[in-house]
Amino acid sequence: MTNRFTLGQHKATFTLELQDGRELLLTVPPLSVFKRMTAMQDSAGVDDMIDIVCDILNCNRTGATFTPKEVAGLFAFDDLVGFFSVYSDFVAGATKAKN
Repeated sequence: MTNRFTLGQHKATFTLELQDGRELLLTVPPLSVFKRMTAMQDSAGVDDMIDIVCDILNCNRTGATFTPKEVAGLFAFDDLVGFFSVYSDFVAGATKAKN
């Protein structure tokens, strides 16, 4: 019996609809981004949150790329905080789900 696991084939996706109607299919972030997310959850400043959300948005299956400046223009503060919270819940659920 051979076991096989292929890296990069994430099954879980999170759909984010942007204000212009585009949809991003976000994946579970790489470990480096995940570590930053968990480290900053309670003590993040606005600029730190923009940077991490930028990294999250760049983990997508659609090939779109974003800069922190673009993220700051896309999100109102309450949307930024709300997105981070809901996406964190998604990641927590995806990491607990059976493969």
